[in-house]
Amino acid sequence: MFIRLGFYFLTVIISYIVNLHQIEVSSLKPLEKIGYSFFAIGLIEEFSKWLMTVFFLKKNKQVDTLFDYILYAIYIGLGFALVENVLYTITGGIIVALVRAFLTVPAHAFYAIAMGYYLGKAKVYKQKSTYFFSLFIPVFLHGTFDSLILVGNYLSYLLFFLFVIGLYFFAIFLIKKARNLDNQEAKKHSLKTG
Repeated sequence: MFIRLGFYFLTVIISYIVNLHQIEVSSLKPLEKIGYSFFAIGLIEEFSKWLMTVFFLKKNKQVDTLFDYILYAIYIGLGFALVENVLYTITGGIIVALVRAFLTVPAHAFYAIAMGYYLGKAKVYKQKSTYFFSLFIPVFLHGTFDSLILVGNYLSYLLFFLFVIGLYFFAIFLIKKARNLDNQEAKKHSLKTG
């Protein structure tokens, strides 16, 4: 537990260092907001969660299916979302907490599903190339999510709404795909041992 808390606070410290210049996001141009979303938010947060997931699952022999990787990644992603939301609620109040509960908490779970799926493919199915996707796709999703909010015009809000719906379906797709692959692998294993 202390190791997980250490990772969460490491992310907060790194985010603080990146934001030492007190960047006023609302004063940034749209392209600067997009860059900020991908590099100062998405990359730092998702890399931290990715490191923690890899570290936590590295020697865990009980994690042996894609679905296991997805569940553990969600666990870590939601732990991060909890710490982040508490910090935002302290400074922003109950309205911020409610908005974040309905938007960012599920989003962190969706990013974690992608991370867990591709990490699981790298570990369970020995597809080492998917390590890249286990970090790249969550960073891309997170950066896109935040970019659409921060740009803050009617078009970006419409795209945000469509993007959130797409995230939901993408998460369902990955979970179903993981279940099918795990079931196929279990059948192969039972035929070999049976």
